[in-house]
Amino acid sequence: MAITSASFNAPQLLDSIGLTHYFDHIVDPATLVRGKPDPDIFLKGAHALGLLPSDCIGIEDAVAGIRAINAAGSYSVGIGDKHALCEAKLVLPTTAALSLTLFT
Repeated sequence: MAITSASFNAPQLLDSIGLTHYFDHIVDPATLVRGKPDPDIFLKGAHALGLLPSDCIGIEDAVAGIRAINAAGSYSVGIGDKHALCEAKLVLPTTAALSLTLFT
């Protein structure tokens, strides 16, 4: 798994909540030329994992992020309001609803 957060604090946040070991790569937003909705951050994440973007699932809570995931050619999952995130292929109310069984 990869974190493709535009936040410069993502590595520190993951460390503080003990989740860093779950991720193989963290895309550094300082390496990006353009932010979301440009797909660059998601393309870099897929590349870092050695995957095609079409083999990836992106999870986002913002419209610009959903647009970036879709532009990358990945499967987009929106977390939050289904009307605001209507461009996502799947919208869930909270991250608690996430499950790998949704994608098998």
